[in-house]
Amino acid sequence: MLQLAYARMVAGVNVVKYHKRLMELGMAKEGYGTPVLAMSLLDRFMAARAASEQGQINPKDVEYLGWAAHWAALKHASSAYGLGKWMAEDLEQWAGMKQDKLREFEVILLLGLGEEKPNSDGGSGEEGEGGGREWGRFQPWSLERPTSYAFIEPFLAVMGIPLNSDQGKFAENALMTSLFWDGMAAYAPSMIAASAAFMTLKWKTPDAPYPDNLQKVSSYSQEDLADCLAHMENLHRRHSRYREGRW
Repeated sequence: MLQLAYARMVAGVNVVKYHKRLMELGMAKEGYGTPVLAMSLLDRFMAARAASEQGQINPKDVEYLGWAAHWAALKHASSAYGLGKWMAEDLEQWAGMKQDKLREFEVILLLGLGEEKPNSDGGSGEEGEGGGREWGRFQPWSLERPTSYAFIEPFLAVMGIPLNSDQGKFAENALMTSLFWDGMAAYAPSMIAASAAFMTLKWKTPDAPYPDNLQKVSSYSQEDLADCLAHMENLHRRHSRYREGRW
């Protein structure tokens, strides 16, 4: 978990840096909406994989998944910017990620999120306006709900994970978030991760029972986990209202 959280943090920094480059080249819109969408996709994928026990994610693959998420998010955000083959070539030069590897991880990411399946040719698809495959619309639940990684990352950061220069203030910022000051520090990271993983499943499958394996992994009772889950749901609702300007 520590390795994955750190790999995710590095992926986030890389995505922001690369998006800034694309803005300078006029290939992407100004602002941070697309990187946030990309990291939401990556977080959702990682949480879904952890919750459904589909196997461990190799930390080395998280960076590739981050690039693929950014590519998918850019194409989703605006086809007018035409980011198919051109962007894939630029990304190959920028990150050293071969185009076939980028497409491979895009398939892994989107299929792992439960999106529409690619064309019968194995995913090459039809070239859209700006090149690249055309995928079904993203499911709202995959972007709007918090994930286990979104909750556990600040706690891992303040527990002593070494941060590089680009993330040097991450721990300080984490301590200032309302997630910390509103009382989430009373819960251990394993409890937060287990409860948030169930929250991922709950919104996708409302009738899903609380899995016993989450209790075993976290070493907390289901009552403790449910209490933590309720706290997170309340915080998420309040943060959502704040973002929407309803406070």
